[in-house]
Amino acid sequence: MAKKDKIMAGILTVHGVSGVVWTLSVASTTPHLPLFFQIPLFVPSNLALAAAGITAGFGCFKKRRWAASLGLCYWAIQVLHFEIPTPHIYFSFALGFAITLSQRLSDSGWIGVNVFALAMLIWLAIRIGTAGSPFYRPGTATA
Repeated sequence: MAKKDKIMAGILTVHGVSGVVWTLSVASTTPHLPLFFQIPLFVPSNLALAAAGITAGFGCFKKRRWAASLGLCYWAIQVLHFEIPTPHIYFSFALGFAITLSQRLSDSGWIGVNVFALAMLIWLAIRIGTAGSPFYRPGTATA
């Protein structure tokens, strides 16, 4: 297993664990989120995403190809962030470390990109497409 694959597996695992800690911290210390929002939506969805990251990380350490695919999903869901005021739609997942660049769209909300998640997504996709990688999928080779 190449050093870069071990690094990716470690980042997935640590990022997932930090997501668990962050989720529980925010849920227990944010008074402006109503309880009905914290329990049925915020906590389970964030913990499920964090569990996916931890699972992908451990799977990548074991050189499992399915784990790299799960890792792609884990990073992909954290890339895009947006809010549209009418109807009120808000989407943002950013567990653990995130670098989000956003742009206000006049009075009609905002859109943002988590640059860290995007970089990890691209890096993992390249590893999946690289012959010799334990995550290589034939037909996805990069030039």
